[in-house]
Amino acid sequence: MSVPQPRYNQYTKDPIQISVQPRFKLIEDPIDYEMEFKRRNLWSDVDIKTFLVELLRGPKRFEKIGEALPHKTASEIVFFYHTFKKLLKLKEEIKKSREYIKMRFSQQQQEISFGELADTIMKPLTLFVQN
Repeated sequence: MSVPQPRYNQYTKDPIQISVQPRFKLIEDPIDYEMEFKRRNLWSDVDIKTFLVELLRGPKRFEKIGEALPHKTASEIVFFYHTFKKLLKLKEEIKKSREYIKMRFSQQQQEISFGELADTIMKPLTLFVQN
């Protein structure tokens, strides 16, 4: 095994300082951490409907979804999306909503229709939803 040679700036010939910052923090008790995550990651009917309406307005704009759901973290929102995208057929619904947006109804009609569409998408979740 060879020792890596230091890298140098090509213009000044000074050594390049590489700083490595850890991306992950140490989890002291993984089981407790997982249980806490599951406790916090409960979604009500209103949360799910708000998520779906915002997702249909602007697909995968998780920052906008986060503004509509201020009590949820970004990781919880992304986790919910990736967990239920196949069950709810979210990609197909996003394509339908894009076609719908192209028709250009008034803003109020869009919100009503997105709400109705969110209700139909939520039907498979009736077993998972906490009221």
